[in-house]
Amino acid sequence: MTPHEISPHEVFAEIAAVIPAELHGSIVIIGSLAAAQGLAAQRPSVGVRTKDVDCVLSPHVTAVEHGRVITQRLLEAGWTVRTEGAFGRPGGQDTPDDQLPAVRLFPPGRSTWFLELLSDPSSQHQVGRRWDRLALPSGQHFGLPSFEFTGIVTYKPARSPEGLSYARPESMALANLLEHRGFSDQIIVGSEILGRPQLRRNKDLGRVLAIAALTPSTELEQWGDRWIETISVRFPDRWRSLAATVGDGFRKLLASDTDLTEAQEHCNSGLLAFRPARFQELRSVGERVLSSAVEPLELRAR
Repeated sequence: MTPHEISPHEVFAEIAAVIPAELHGSIVIIGSLAAAQGLAAQRPSVGVRTKDVDCVLSPHVTAVEHGRVITQRLLEAGWTVRTEGAFGRPGGQDTPDDQLPAVRLFPPGRSTWFLELLSDPSSQHQVGRRWDRLALPSGQHFGLPSFEFTGIVTYKPARSPEGLSYARPESMALANLLEHRGFSDQIIVGSEILGRPQLRRNKDLGRVLAIAALTPSTELEQWGDRWIETISVRFPDRWRSLAATVGDGFRKLLASDTDLTEAQEHCNSGLLAFRPARFQELRSVGERVLSSAVEPLELRAR
């Protein structure tokens, strides 16, 4: 599925119109669309190229209940299940949790983007991915995936004019840095860039660069203090060990011409498509992130 350019305002308005107002506070939109919304002042009135609109149900304790209501409401309003892929079609009561499809729904009459539901992690000690079963009255079963650092992006979200919450750009940058401290070779299945499989780390760390490139210097200098608050609240027992290594993967990205070139491609086809960044410009942006935000956080942890 090829990413299309979509308007944050139009998508936020469409989602807000169909989801019950009393549940608006239960959803935090994350990803490219949230970044475009949060950086609207630095971007012209253009959309963002993406195919998925990730919506995190928060907190975890009510995620399944609220996810069931929201999914049912969307289906009743004419939204349709995205069935592509190995785990596309809804499961049943005998389907193992880790083989359940996520809730991925196309808006009525269109297939240019889809909404996907996720959940906050179950606790600060969750590691990796977890699936929670979401069963509909129709007998269709889905899974709500949650990831270790999703709680970072749902901490003190911003609010759109349409009444929906969305992750703050600096929170998404921190979550991506934490997720890729190990700089793993995980690929994005079915995707290629520069003639080779895409590496997840380069896409996500590239988003850190794109967000930083669009953030005014005065704002960038405040990231470190905001990160300290966020990580210490979300991981009260673990924050020092996490923060002490927060820049490990990012430094490897900046030190590798090959990886940074791939990250540049992601930036220039995504958030920076309206004004593509040069290679050296992104490396300089990365160095500013290290000195302004990463190193102060690491120092506080140690």
